[in-house]
Amino acid sequence: MKNNIEPGKNIKEQCIEDLLQHILLLAGDKFILIERQVLNEVLVRGKTFREVARSHGQNADRQELIFRRAFEKLIHAIDEANGKLRGYEKIERELNDLKATQHNLKEKMSLRNKLSPQQKKVLDMSIDATELPARVKTICSHGGIRLVSDLVSLTRSEFRKMRNCGETSAEEVENFLNKHGLSWGMKV
Repeated sequence: MKNNIEPGKNIKEQCIEDLLQHILLLAGDKFILIERQVLNEVLVRGKTFREVARSHGQNADRQELIFRRAFEKLIHAIDEANGKLRGYEKIERELNDLKATQHNLKEKMSLRNKLSPQQKKVLDMSIDATELPARVKTICSHGGIRLVSDLVSLTRSEFRKMRNCGETSAEEVENFLNKHGLSWGMKV
């Protein structure tokens, strides 16, 4: 928006004119000169179609027709701009999600690099390949836990909430994790 108000205009007129000019700029070449002039005179200056017709040497019906067509184009241009804005906002959200995922992966890699080769090997093991009891393996299978790394990402209370999981099963998992130098809630 302009810093100074043009002579003969109030703040409201200046703001509306500036906004209209920005919208018309966004619309590019969609408007011909007469449409721009009619929109400006009717929307900004508040002139009637008769007053606009006098200044352009045409009849009021013709000015109203030009205005209606230009106004439809204006609404379409605003809708397009809103659609683009929503698209940009969606891209921004997706980018932020990707950045968060990247940060989490870097954190996991950093933690994983601190583990011994034996601990890494255990984390990559299938639950079925461990010495855990069949009952614990079934609980994990029903909960979608396939690897030891999936299991250690849970807290003890999260594991306890799984179907058919009791205190004994949680103790057996905790003993297994302790035996291999692992623990509940690891982000690896």
